[in-house]
Amino acid sequence: MKKALLYVIGIIILSVLFSCKKDEITNSNNLTNDEAAEITASSLSSGNAGSSEQFEDAAKFSEDIINDTISQKASAVYDTTFSVLKDTGRITFNYTFHYQYGMRYNESSHQFEYFMNYDTDGHFQSLRLTSDDSSDGTLVLTGTEQNSDYYYINGNVTRTGEQSTSVNEKKSVSATIIFNFNDIKIRKSDYKLVSGSGDITIKGKTSEGNEFSFAGTIVYKEDGTIILTINGEEYIVDLNSGEIAGEVY
Repeated sequence: MKKALLYVIGIIILSVLFSCKKDEITNSNNLTNDEAAEITASSLSSGNAGSSEQFEDAAKFSEDIINDTISQKASAVYDTTFSVLKDTGRITFNYTFHYQYGMRYNESSHQFEYFMNYDTDGHFQSLRLTSDDSSDGTLVLTGTEQNSDYYYINGNVTRTGEQSTSVNEKKSVSATIIFNFNDIKIRKSDYKLVSGSGDITIKGKTSEGNEFSFAGTIVYKEDGTIILTINGEEYIVDLNSGEIAGEVY
């Protein structure tokens, strides 16, 4: 009886150990919170062709056409394509940008509004991440009144690509990130992002075929940082570099 009991206990222990080992293997093939945060942070940074750079461009491009369009009471649409190559030693990227932007009359609000539709395509490399990706976005800018000191941007952006990360271990993934931005506040005098928020969804697969999914939020701060929260875990991101505070690069 005692031998039988010891045998059963041994089987249970081996089953638990095997199950734990299997979970470790599965988890090592999936994307971790830290890795998802790294990919998202690079997609937001203004210093490496992230969404924040498009916010600044939308504000800058608006200056040349808003007053003229309003005075003429007519819509105007512009189209431009350009490429940017940048190498800081820590960050390298080469992207092509296509912007369609201008003023249009909103039939619902009976007011003119500034918009920018865009798409990007290119390559990015930092000390812990490489990415070949493309994005497309739709932004609407308000606050164009002469007596307003700030612009406000609302819109959505989708970024899709192939990434290789070395945050915890070398790993390759295919990821799609969807951003919904709310009231991104930009100071007119220097185009600085002052505040704003957004929701994010991250989905994709690792090179082993394991699917992953994350949800989170972002909050822009006036001190030049972004508070990025993914699955309840908070990260502080440098707006310009996309680097996460406390991480070793």
